[in-house]
Amino acid sequence: WNDGWKIAGRPDKFVIETIGPFRFIDIYDYKTNGKIEKVSYQDHEGNYKMMLAPVQHLMDSKWNEYAIQLSFYTYMLEAAGFTPRKRQLIHIPHPIDVAGVEVQPADMVYPLPYLKNEVLDILNHHNKKRKVALYEPKTK
Repeated sequence: WNDGWKIAGRPDKFVIETIGPFRFIDIYDYKTNGKIEKVSYQDHEGNYKMMLAPVQHLMDSKWNEYAIQLSFYTYMLEAAGFTPRKRQLIHIPHPIDVAGVEVQPADMVYPLPYLKNEVLDILNHHNKKRKVALYEPKTK
């Protein structure tokens, strides 16, 4: 939870390592998609589907979606006093059939970038649009 931005999130796993005065944080998230696409859909004119503003420079792909997701977790933990170290996506692929036998391929580990500027752009973009919702009890 980040009280300043009123956002919350929870990665699948994080590891804290304290070295002297530093508290390092490693973040891991597990995904079971069939594939983790890095490139978005391309229409018949050759245009790729892009994310919406303010991150319209990023392709609308699972890769970028997960990079932003883990970057949000990183940002919240960094704001809480941790020093971010790594963000890793662990892809658990679907089993495959090999000559009639179901085989589980090895997990794939992908380091993800810290998209801190994009996180701040998203937060600032949505903060401008946010209207404070006040609780008003229903009257009969």
